[in-house]
Amino acid sequence: MNQPDIKNLKDELNKVHTEKEKWFQEKEELKKKILETISRIKSFKTDNKTLTEKAQQLKDERDFHNAKVRELITSFKELSKESKTKLKALGIKADPARILQHIEHLEQKIETEAISFTKEKQVMEEIKKLRKQLDQAGTAQALTLQITTLSKAIDEEKQKAQEAHDVYKAFLKDYKKDTKELISLSKQVGAFKKKQEEAFQLFLDFKKKFEELNSKLKDQLVSFKERTFQKQKSHAKPQGSSLPHEEKLLKEKAKEIEEKIKDKKKLTTQDLIAYQAQKEEPLDEEKKQ
Repeated sequence: MNQPDIKNLKDELNKVHTEKEKWFQEKEELKKKILETISRIKSFKTDNKTLTEKAQQLKDERDFHNAKVRELITSFKELSKESKTKLKALGIKADPARILQHIEHLEQKIETEAISFTKEKQVMEEIKKLRKQLDQAGTAQALTLQITTLSKAIDEEKQKAQEAHDVYKAFLKDYKKDTKELISLSKQVGAFKKKQEEAFQLFLDFKKKFEELNSKLKDQLVSFKERTFQKQKSHAKPQGSSLPHEEKLLKEKAKEIEEKIKDKKKLTTQDLIAYQAQKEEPLDEEKKQ
């Protein structure tokens, strides 16, 4: 493989590395989103527990007032039945409560309306007759007052029950909205996890490809260096010549030998070989002595 091929391999390796890192970052981002969403879900669940307790309180309050209404209605029916029985025994056909209401109406008419003296006298006579009927009712009148009181209490409890129901109903609307959002968040976690798995698998795929290409590139670089070395070696100096470092050593050795010759010291066979390699010519027999 030549240099252009190695360059192409490096370019491909860089592209794979970029893809590998991209999917790793995608996986990490999804992991972050999953943790954030789970945190929100936990918060919702904590709030949901409080909301559930609040909803139960509102429901209990509504049910309490409804139960109270039913209880009062039962008492109202019993008192009405008892009142009718007593009125029948006394021969009074009209309901004392209605008689009392009619008296109050007539008295208010006299006080608020401008009526003639004759008309006023007639109204007063009618009021007198009605009061006589109430007196005849006796104990039945007391029952009637209780019935009237119960009737008002029933209306009040019904109002309280309705108000509690309206608050409970509005609360449930918000509660259901929060529950729907909680379900939506749970679905998001599922979707994020699926995407995270896909991103992680792609990361692993590109990681494997990166490792394969990287190993291939290393092998090619080693092979290229070996071929380059062999090529340089084949273009080196002929046998007997030396590389720069070796030439330096030979020169130093030659200088050392020359000093021996100058001092007329005996030369060894190795000295002669080294001196020949430097000078590239044999020594005279005179210089050997």
